[in-house]
Parts: sequence; structure tokens; C-alpha cells
Amino acid sequence: EASSCAPWWKSRCFQLASSISIVGATTWAALIFPLPGGCSLKGRNFNEYALALSTAMAGLGALWTWLVAPSKHILWASYFLFLNWFEGFITFYLILLIRCDSSSHNLSLDFLYKVFFFRTALLACEMVCLQALVENRLKSLWHVPSHSNCFDTFLFAAETSTLCFGIIAMILQLLFPLDLGLWWVQLLLLSCAFVVPMGFVAWAVQVLLRLCCVFATFQRALRRVKREELNGVKSLRASRWEVQLQAAGVIFSLSTTFVLVGAIVDMYIIAQDGADPSDFLRGVLAACANLILNTVGAVLLSGAHRLLWWTPGSERSSQLHAAARLCKLNAFRKSTSTKGPLQQAWKTDKGAEWEEKTAELAARGISLRNLLTFYKLLGDSVMPSYEPSRHSTNDVVRLAIIPLTAAHSSSYAEQVNQGRKMIPKKMVTHSWSNLFRDLLASVLADALGEHTFEFLARLLSDRAGTELVEQMLLSLGRLDDSYWICAFAVNQHSGICGANPNGNVDPVTLIPHPICDCGKPKMFNKTPPLNSEGESIQCEMNKFDDMMAYLAGKDESFAEVIAVDEKLDLFERAWCMAEVAEAKQMGMEQNLKLRNKETLIIRQNTLRGLDVKQMQASRPEDVKAILAKIPDTKAFNDYLQDLIFDQNSGLLTNWHKADALQQMEEASRVLRWARISEAEDGAIIWREWVS
Repeated sequence: EASSCAPWWKSRCFQLASSISIVGATTWAALIFPLPGGCSLKGRNFNEYALALSTAMAGLGALWTWLVAPSKHILWASYFLFLNWFEGFITFYLILLIRCDSSSHNLSLDFLYKVFFFRTALLACEMVCLQALVENRLKSLWHVPSHSNCFDTFLFAAETSTLCFGIIAMILQLLFPLDLGLWWVQLLLLSCAFVVPMGFVAWAVQVLLRLCCVFATFQRALRRVKREELNGVKSLRASRWEVQLQAAGVIFSLSTTFVLVGAIVDMYIIAQDGADPSDFLRGVLAACANLILNTVGAVLLSGAHRLLWWTPGSERSSQLHAAARLCKLNAFRKSTSTKGPLQQAWKTDKGAEWEEKTAELAARGISLRNLLTFYKLLGDSVMPSYEPSRHSTNDVVRLAIIPLTAAHSSSYAEQVNQGRKMIPKKMVTHSWSNLFRDLLASVLADALGEHTFEFLARLLSDRAGTELVEQMLLSLGRLDDSYWICAFAVNQHSGICGANPNGNVDPVTLIPHPICDCGKPKMFNKTPPLNSEGESIQCEMNKFDDMMAYLAGKDESFAEVIAVDEKLDLFERAWCMAEVAEAKQMGMEQNLKLRNKETLIIRQNTLRGLDVKQMQASRPEDVKAILAKIPDTKAFNDYLQDLIFDQNSGLLTNWHKADALQQMEEASRVLRWARISEAEDGAIIWREWVS
């Protein structure tokens, strides 16, 4: 990839040169554009050159941002800058028209009014776009506890009214042959110039009040952290700074909008009186300031300025550097394109009984509420020897899940769901050698939008921390989110409970795992009855791929969470890789959860050398069967690399905060925990905090 791409600085130079060339050409065209009324283009003054230069700067910002935009948010910022650029041209044209009219009196007053009306309508569009851009940037901050929906309703009403006035102005200007010198038309023009900015002001005030509340929350948490010498100072300061920066941007936008509205009204009055063009200096300076500040603000607040010095090694998702990876992924998709769309009905050629058993197995989701209830029993009334830092998922299955379900000889999910079907929203792929605490932390990290699970794992090591995590899930309405986890969904009494072939022991007591005497018949892969392919119909451990296809067919948003253990053993487990491969074949969303960034850095060479052909399983025949489901192992290995390292969607993007939208999402994450930390036992959050 690196050899096929030009050096990053050459790309930047080419993008900058292209932008300068296009802006230079359009600015020159604007300077020589013929005006109506036979007006002479000689003798341009300072006002016009200053406005032309400011418009050129706005155009340069718009084009360059559009060319390098690596994310949707920065792309939307470039669209706003294009509108800003166009406004500059219209204002420039308006100034020229007024100068020509004052010198030759050849222009129709009606034509001049139309241009003013059009300029006012563009200002309304600018405000709407600015509101949308800022709201998109700050929306993650609003999705936290303690914010009333009335704010959102008010903001929506303000934006809608602003947009309606802009549309009305456009329709009157472009479609209807009205005499714009009529008093009621002028009244409508002045109403737009008044009502639209007032709606914008109301919106800006609400946003500033919200940001002040967010700032106060960060400030309280920061004082507590400093006073008690806890962790989290760096994260709180960074989040507080982001909020201050966004508040400053809103204030600047509000100020320049007020100035520009005043300038447009001022120019309208001066034009009516037939004043000298030199009287437009105030209006021109206001227009120039609006153009420049909008450009600088959009570039800085969206994070586009960081793209100036980012190299391909650190750039988040440059389309140019993702092209080679996309080609490889497309090749893999073509090699596995026999599945058809996710929405179509799921069917197999393994018989109706197989499909019925698969559907039954798929309906054994478990909610986060029940998972946390189970977890809080460990070390207490269930599995007294449990230690979060020592017991694996295999230990918990043998010492807790199997004993708890022995009376009913059912899966744990069936028992807690009381026989009701629960279709999960996500499936968790994990290794049984992983710590059970880390498995649960990975699932909770997915529900809470955490990029890694170390912080949650540390909270789960403490009873008070577990309660705070549950409180966070409750406040966000995520406690009833459901997941499919094989340890809870598979009926262990139909499989492994009757033997301990490897002689595994409790790592704390060193007592061998007990053998269950439930007496339930065991169903393994070759236990009759068999289907046409020789697979056991009643076995629950050979249907994971069909079950994933079934769930994906029922729900297009069904996703996979890949819970990676600290030693990265998951990538060497055959069945785990089979699930990853099946999910990829069906185009499912896949979310990778690692312990922390350091795990990735330390084991980076191991990860870059992953080879699906080197995976392991308890039985050699399982490896052969799973490899048979991956038609192109090289393409699949490339996919694994993208899953971890891809600059568009890989794990590394979680730390490359390329644009303001991602930075605000990080600030929102800190804000959520800052609010929860205000509880009585909240200090544990900052004691265990991981940046």
C-alpha cells in the first residue's frame, strides 16, 4: 500500500494547488463578470477588492476541506463553507450593483431589491446550515442524563421556522413576478431579516446554556479529582477544553451573524437613499469578517486543520490510503457472495428439524440486567471462591452456570427468561479461556460505547463499581439490551456437564471442576438423529453459523461483538474464527473489543501475523470443517488486518480523534461518567479511570 501511494506531503501540495487554482479562476471570473445596465468595470475601490479577497479565502477553505475530508462531519463542514463562498460572491455582486447604480442610475430599483432579497434568503440558509452543523457536532453531549426533551423541541422549532422563512424568501425571489417595491413585500423582507436572526439567537442561547451546564459538571468532577488525588485529570481537562472551544465557536457565530444582519440592513437603507459607495465600508467589513470567521471557525471546530500535518500512518480514514484495502475487501466479498441479502428468509438444505432447533437456539438471548444480576451472585451465594482477576469463563460455566441450572437441566438463558423467547440484538464471540469479568466488561463496553474494556473490568472488580455500571446502564436505558452468549444460551446439560476431560481445576481452591449428575442425555455432533450431512440435529454446539444467518435474516441490524482476551487467544480459536468468518460473509456489523491500547501496541506484531490456517480447536476435524467455510484464506487474513488496523473502521480509529465529532463523543463519554461519579460512591470511577 505504502509503495503504491504518493508521499503524504505531495498529496497535500496537490490538493492545495488545485484549490488555489480553482479559487483564483473563479475570483478572476467574478471580477470581470459583466453587469447589467452597461456599467463600467473600471475604477474598483478598496471595498470590492477586500470582499473579493475574503471570498477567495472562503472558497479556498471550502475546496481544500472538501478534497481532504476523511469523515462525514468534515464533509458537511465543507458544504457549509461552499454556501459561505457563494454568499461572498452574491455580496460582492451586490456591492458592484449598488456602485454602478449610484454612478450611472441605469439599474432598476426592482432588480436591486431582488438581489437584496436573495442575499437575505442565503443568510437564512447559512443560519440553518450552521445550526445543523453545530447540532451534529454536539449531539453526543445532549444524549446524557439530566437533559429534558423540551430543549430539543425548542431547537427543532427554531430551526424549522428559520428554514421556512428562507424557503419563502427563495420562492418569492425566484418563482413569482412580484413588484418587490411594494410595502408588504418590503415588510416580508424586513421580517425575514428580523425573525430569522432572532430564531438563531434563541437557538444559540439554548446551546450556550447547555454547554455551561456541561462545563460546570466537568469543573465539579475536576475539583473532586484534584482534591482526592484521583485519576482522570487529563481526560476531564481535555473534555472541558473541547466544551469551551465549542462555546467560543457558537459565540463567534452569534456575534458575526448580528453584525452581518446589521450590515445588510444598513446597505439596504443606503442603497435606497442613493448614497456614495464609500458609505458601504461598514457593510463590506462586516461581510469580510463573516466570511473569514466562518471559514476559520468551520475548519478549526470541525478538526479539518489537523489534516494539514497528518501522515498516512496517523491519518484516520483517508479515502486515498483506504483504496488498496477496499480492493482486497471487495475481492473477499466476491468470493463469498453466495449468501444473498440479509433480509431474505433464512433457509437451509439440512431439513425442517434442523431449522426448528436453530430457531429455538437463536431465541435464547440474555439481557444485561440478568447478566449483572448473575455477576453479583458470584463470590457470594454462588461460587464463593470467585475472584474476578483469576476465574475464566470456563471456570464460571463449570462452577456457577451448570450448578444453577441443574434442577431444570436447561440453559441459563431459558431459566432466567422463564421459557420466553428473547431474540438478541447482538452475538458475542469470545474465548472460554478469557476471564469472565473481561467477557462481561466487553459486552458492557459495547452497550456503553466504550472503545476498550479495561476501565469497565476494573469497575467490575469491585461491588460498588458494579453498582455504578448498572446505574449508568439504567440511566441510558440499556439494561434490557439483549446479547447471545454461548455460555448462557447453550444448554450445558445436553453437552459438557457430564465430564471434565482436561482435568480442569478451580484456580483458587485447586479443586477439580465437579461432574454434573443431572442424567440428561448428551447431544454431540455425531449423536443421532443426524441430518443428510451426518450432523446431529439435536446438538446445540454445531449450529452457530446457521444461527447467525437466521438472526441476521430476521434483523438487518444484527451485529457481532468480538470480545478479545488480553492474550489474544481468541484469534487462535477455530470456532471463534468461524463465527467471525460467517459474520463477514453475511455483511454483519462487527465490533472488536480489546482490553486497552497497550495490548494492541505490545502484541501488534502478533496481530499483523495472524493466519487463519494456524488456528486451533479441541478436535482436529473441527479445524478442517471450519477452513472449508472460508474459500479464500488469504483474503480472510487481509480482512482480519482491516478489522484491527483499517483507518476507516478499524480499532485504531478509536484513538485517532480526527474530527470534532469524534472528540465530542469522547467528551460525552467522560461527561456520562462525571455525572455518575457525583453519586455517594462515585469516587471509585476516578480511582479506576483509564484514559
